[in-house]
Amino acid sequence: MANEPVKCTPFIERYHLINLSKDLELKLDGVKSNVNVPEGEHVTQYDFTLTLRNISDKAFSILDVEERQASMLYFQSETGDFILGKRVGPIWFYFTQPPLRWVELKTGASHRYNIQLGIRYLEEQEHRGSELSKDANLVGETADFRFILKNTGPFKVYAMFEQQPPAEAQINQLKLDNPWSGRAVSDPVAIDILLEK
Repeated sequence: MANEPVKCTPFIERYHLINLSKDLELKLDGVKSNVNVPEGEHVTQYDFTLTLRNISDKAFSILDVEERQASMLYFQSETGDFILGKRVGPIWFYFTQPPLRWVELKTGASHRYNIQLGIRYLEEQEHRGSELSKDANLVGETADFRFILKNTGPFKVYAMFEQQPPAEAQINQLKLDNPWSGRAVSDPVAIDILLEK
């Protein structure tokens, strides 16, 4: 649950964010952006760059994440609690499935994602109109994903890329050569979230 970070933290630490890949390397970078936002919006943008690199001695294919790129991010607060993101958008958005696109990574090749996350204070009406914890103060948002954060301060951000083995029929239909499967996790990047009201 996106609003219950404490309950899911032990599972995430022990099982979910454990790197199991020896052939796909993830590198995450994150910086506070210098992009100017319209006056009065009080939004601070953080830009994350996630690089997936084939460190094996043979080529393989990965399933591209064209949408919901922020779903690969996991925030950990100063107290050690993990905050999971939640998909957002109109109802029809939840039932849309983008076409599958596979990307071949040759030995040493990389594939990069640029994730821009706007962070702002929650408005009072958002506390009244949704099931948010009383101590939630901040929200980090992309066009299709958001993270409910408690307070400003230091955070660790991890990235996780996971892919299940495709069905044999799909492999034959798409003529995939050596589709990659597994779970790759980046080292955390440290960011300080500081906002002005």
